[in-house]
Amino acid sequence: MGDIKDKITIIGRKAIKKVDAIFDSGATYCHVDEAVAKEVGVIMLGQKVHLTTADNRTIDAELGFAVLNIRDCNIPTLLTVKPKGIFPLTIGQNVMQPYGIKLDPQTESYQIKCPIPKA
Repeated sequence: MGDIKDKITIIGRKAIKKVDAIFDSGATYCHVDEAVAKEVGVIMLGQKVHLTTADNRTIDAELGFAVLNIRDCNIPTLLTVKPKGIFPLTIGQNVMQPYGIKLDPQTESYQIKCPIPKA
């Protein structure tokens, strides 16, 4: 058993970029690295949230908005923007639950139900 990872496309105001992502069932929000957020033009919302990390650190992160394309499903997404992590993008519960993403740690794969019609 291992981590569930994929290449996910993030769509911002300035650019579209495919990045390495990890699915984290323990994360409330999706997280994106500051450098990627700036490069693609994540829309910053001017608000911060307190986050508790898996190792019990508390950090402040800015909230932003972008579209994630996961297996041809365009998902408008609220994300937190934070300093560089192990992966440029973390997919959290705010995307997994409403879009029916089911993780299978045995096969290190996932399924998604896309309620938004594909273009």
